Amino acid sequence: MERRVAMRALIAVHGHEAAGWADELSRALPSLSDAVVRVLVVLDVPTPPFTSLTPTARRLHRAALASWRRLEEDRTRRSLDGLLAVLPTGVEVIHAPASHADPGRAIADHADEWQADLVALGTHGPRPLSRLLLGAVHERVVRHATCAVLVVSPRATARACRKQMVSRAWETSMRWRPPVAGEGGA
Repeated sequence: MERRVAMRALIAVHGHEAAGWADELSRALPSLSDAVVRVLVVLDVPTPPFTSLTPTARRLHRAALASWRRLEEDRTRRSLDGLLAVLPTGVEVIHAPASHADPGRAIADHADEWQADLVALGTHGPRPLSRLLLGAVHERVVRHATCAVLVVSPRATARACRKQMVSRAWETSMRWRPPVAGEGGA
């Protein structure tokens, strides 16, 4: 009789997921009851070097970092709460800092250390500026992970992106272009 090994699924939360990604994940992975599931919450709070000698500046720097950490914890907590509502009970939740301000690399490294068979994570929400500045976490996970990666995008977000691409293609194709010499016309 062959002994079946349970799949190890790592679900990563980075706090920038689009609304509704957890519901879409539950549709994409309907049978997680047989799998060993771990949720990894990655906090991206950079620690820039600070060299001031004045006590006031050090105190302000510590206060700014603490405020940034609270903001990141609130953001990831909202994503985590939505995710835990759709997952089976008893899921292990691990918190980890982003190494070198790269949450994608931290997720891929943790998946490798834990020997995950699958990493699942959500795409960025509709905030193009933050994605432009920070880069897409899911793209870095796909680039660095040594296991399968499932990138989940909520249907509404995917539909909006497709609609936007179609409308841009339509606008581009409908623009008037002057005739090129040698082509019909004069």
